[in-house]
Amino acid sequence: MELGRGAGPRATIANGITQPDALELYAFVREATEPDAPLLFFEPRVLTLYTGRPASELRVGGDRAGWMALAEQIGARYWVRPGGLPDAFRDALTPVFHNESFTVFRFDAYR
Repeated sequence: MELGRGAGPRATIANGITQPDALELYAFVREATEPDAPLLFFEPRVLTLYTGRPASELRVGGDRAGWMALAEQIGARYWVRPGGLPDAFRDALTPVFHNESFTVFRFDAYR
C-alpha cells in the first residue's frame, strides 16, 4: 500500500499496536529520535501515545511534491513506513531503522 497525504482508506498496524515489531519501533523512536522531532506515520496518535513524539498522518493518495510540502511544513524529521521507500524518495531520505514490519527514514531534504 502506498501511503501519502489525501483522501483514501486508512492503513492499520498489522496484528495490532502492541505486536513485537510495533513495540520495537516505539522503543527505537523513543531512544534514537529527538523529543521534539515530528514524524510522519499512518497512525500518528498511536505513535505519539507510545513514544511521546509529535506525529502527523500521511494518507493514501497524493504525490511526492504534496508529501514533501507537508513534511517541510511541519518540520518532519522522520517518516515511518511499512516496508521500503518508493524510488521517487530515495534522494531525500535515509533509512535509520528497520524490522519485519516497519522502516524509519530520516529526511535529508524536502525537495
